[in-house]
Amino acid sequence: MASKCQLCNEIFSLRKKLVIHERIKHQNNKTIPHHYLLNQPPLEQIIFYQDAFIVLIKNHLGFNRHSIGTKQVSINAFSENIFVYIFENEPSFRKQICNELKDNNALAIEFSQTLEWLKRLCDNIFIVIVNNYNKPQDNFTIEIDNFCHAEQYLRLQVFIILEENNTRWKQKQQKNLKRLNDEMLTLFHNILSNSTYENISYQFYKYISQAVEEKLDAQGDIISEILERYVEAKWIFDKNPTRVAYEKSFGSYDVSKSRQYVDSPTSFMKLLFEDDLEAFKDIKIDMLVEDVEKAIFTSWEELEKSIASWEQHFLSSQNITLKQILQRANGMTVKELVENASRLLGKYVIKSPVEFFVVLKDEHNKSLDAFAKHWKENGIFNCKESLRRQISSNKDYYWYKAEGCTHRCPLCGSKCELAKHDPGTHHVASFHLMVCFNGWRDSNTHIAALEICSESAAHDSYWITCKEKHPLKLEKFMKKHYPDWWPLDQIDPANDQLMQVRAMWMHLKDELCKKWDMKDVTPENWFDAYYHLFK
Repeated sequence: MASKCQLCNEIFSLRKKLVIHERIKHQNNKTIPHHYLLNQPPLEQIIFYQDAFIVLIKNHLGFNRHSIGTKQVSINAFSENIFVYIFENEPSFRKQICNELKDNNALAIEFSQTLEWLKRLCDNIFIVIVNNYNKPQDNFTIEIDNFCHAEQYLRLQVFIILEENNTRWKQKQQKNLKRLNDEMLTLFHNILSNSTYENISYQFYKYISQAVEEKLDAQGDIISEILERYVEAKWIFDKNPTRVAYEKSFGSYDVSKSRQYVDSPTSFMKLLFEDDLEAFKDIKIDMLVEDVEKAIFTSWEELEKSIASWEQHFLSSQNITLKQILQRANGMTVKELVENASRLLGKYVIKSPVEFFVVLKDEHNKSLDAFAKHWKENGIFNCKESLRRQISSNKDYYWYKAEGCTHRCPLCGSKCELAKHDPGTHHVASFHLMVCFNGWRDSNTHIAALEICSESAAHDSYWITCKEKHPLKLEKFMKKHYPDWWPLDQIDPANDQLMQVRAMWMHLKDELCKKWDMKDVTPENWFDAYYHLFK
């Protein structure tokens, strides 16, 4: 079939020649003019590559102000028809990525570093392995003549996304700068119009109060780091979350939870995760607020001691600046408290230190009493609510780290217990169920299949889908239809897992048979052997 160049109307006998012509003849072109020759890819391929792109951006190029170092990500080549289809109407996709980046604190990037970051991103994001160009992926043959257009287009979109975020960042910083300028102007007018020691002391403790508020605001980052370490320790490294879900349902002989596990292992696992996170969150928030309360009131005490020390040192001095006094602050706690006050009020000249310190100590007591009253009435509650909101906003991030692979065994429906992985990786599940939980039955009689897919009886049986005519032994059946789940490790029929799934079947068989249109021919001795085990 002849192919026509949409840029110069030259005709070519093969699409490959057309693509080569576009690359050489029209080097400055930023489009894919031969897109009309590309077929629409399967929906599952589109979803896979779109999700993969966003996940890579989120995971490997996360915007965390605590992270230092070069960000890198590698994306394998994908077919032009998938690329064109995803980005053909790219504003919605670009908006989706932009929102994902924003959710991961993209605005925390320092503006002066953005262009350098963009350069590193573009240099590392398009690491394309040439040998993979024509390698089949998931039985879908990829034929790519070059990746040049895709790279150019994606570079442009990445730049647009960062530019949009930079604009928001600049606007935010401009607002902050205007606010600070207004505050300083108001302060200077205030001092010029009222330079009494009472007013200076009042302004001094206003900035002390701001420093205390900043300390409270910083607790959000602390609680986030604590919870992240907890999730990694308990839900990722210590115990596999998929196994936890099984142990909390089948392993605990709990009918209600087992029903939830059968319906959706991932959803049930998420419920357990969120319940555990809520309990841990409340405990840690109470502990953290208690610690910060103690630290803040200790800071006030240390500041009071420092004022007494300054008074003794400058007792006989005259015409000294407030900055000279505050420079004698000892300890990081007091230095942090007086930092802003020193910067903004430091040039104020104190003619009579004796009178000034009398007023300053009186203002200290007033400010401490006011803070203690506010903290008791509203501060504790507001601090805890702020920390809860901080955790809630990041809950999806914590869950994403713990969720792992969401694929389910095609026979019994058990969830893969591996972390998120690339397509083609062998799935693993330590706990398999009877295949009747997932609707498998005899093709002729509709009798529910009571084998666990990993026991020898299932390996010796013949399997067939509704679209096939000839049944296959399990090994051939799995290799043909679900190669990523083969092999299945065989279990000991006498172990606890066998008792658990059979007991579960005794409680849920009626509703499962109705759901999957199966006939129940459960052995009579199962009732006495297993029914009593569940709660």
